[in-house]
Amino acid sequence: MPHSDISEKDRLFLIGLKQEDITRKFIEDNLVSHYNRETKRVEEPRFSWQDEFYLKPGECHNKSAIAKTNVGLFIVNKFIFEGILDDVLGYWNETITDGVLGDIEDKIHKALLDDKISVDDYAEYQNRLQWILAIHTMVCGSFTPKTLSPSKKVIALRDKLFKENAEALEKGDAVTALKIEKELLAAAHKELDGDPGMELFDSGARGNFNNNYKCINIMKGPIFDMISGKYKIAKNCFNEGIDRKDIPEFGSTVTMGAYPKAVGTAVGGYTVKRFNAAFQNVVLDKKGSDCHSHGTLDIVLTKGNREDCMYRYIVEGKKLVRLDDHNIDKYMGKMIKLRSPLYCTGENICNVCYGDKPYMVGLKNVGLTFSKIGSNFVNLGMKSFHDTSMKLEKIKPEDVLL
Repeated sequence: MPHSDISEKDRLFLIGLKQEDITRKFIEDNLVSHYNRETKRVEEPRFSWQDEFYLKPGECHNKSAIAKTNVGLFIVNKFIFEGILDDVLGYWNETITDGVLGDIEDKIHKALLDDKISVDDYAEYQNRLQWILAIHTMVCGSFTPKTLSPSKKVIALRDKLFKENAEALEKGDAVTALKIEKELLAAAHKELDGDPGMELFDSGARGNFNNNYKCINIMKGPIFDMISGKYKIAKNCFNEGIDRKDIPEFGSTVTMGAYPKAVGTAVGGYTVKRFNAAFQNVVLDKKGSDCHSHGTLDIVLTKGNREDCMYRYIVEGKKLVRLDDHNIDKYMGKMIKLRSPLYCTGENICNVCYGDKPYMVGLKNVGLTFSKIGSNFVNLGMKSFHDTSMKLEKIKPEDVLL
């Protein structure tokens, strides 16, 4: 039998809703605790966002039986997607985190490029999305006492690891410190599993567990000393208070965060101007052009570079294959030979080496600009105002030279 937390009467009530029925008053009356002016009492909501029920084929634009969905997902599908994105998304029955919302919008953007939806449909999607985001105060939980205070178990583990690695940490070994951070964060996440306050962290809606929770409740970690050019490892978290010997380094983090936001934004703008000046004569050739270069960028297709390779051309044997939604997944995890502007031999960058995206939106003879590089510099600087923590990454040239 299909799972259901609500009565059949309530299920049918939800199924019978139209997109225009979902108003702020509907949310207030049915999904949040509210004050009834007539009875002068606080009334509990008819539904919880997590209440579960089943859907039959054809209900809320889904095409097959769904044994278990919940009220929150139903409201999102009914209000945001129904009527404009039915064929693109179907009934979306996966918890929508920050990352999942990115996957949804990737599908929508592709549908727009492929003329499966109109510009008006996309505008309507944005209007609906912004409206429902405006009611977040009635939906979101909050941080809890457990997420706002250190765990005695995690702090004990931290002290043990610092003692075991005292020599390396005293020398400012940032790599060792980051390995300790990783172990402590995993332990803290396990301790907090199931706590309502973790919804904000895990969803990506607010706060960064690896930065905010870590600094407040575990340890500050590696701090770059701009005078000595070395790292200092701060053991205490903010809830414990700053150790006197660490005060200079903590002061440095204020400058390290404020400078990129206040002054460093100029770096991004200047970088764009330099690139544009150097490459102002590099333009795309006409649609359908092919320089027939034999050079390819040999990379493994992954989830991380999938979107960068979409609507690009690969060489398979003696033929060209354009990657799109119909065929790209069969190359996932495999080495592909990607045609790239790096190897273009044309007077202008040809269509095949660059890919189809600019041509799909009606651009012609496009000059190549580097605003993305500059905007990335600016965004990284702005983020450093809030997050000065360190991260370890392995970067290969083929990951960035697409």
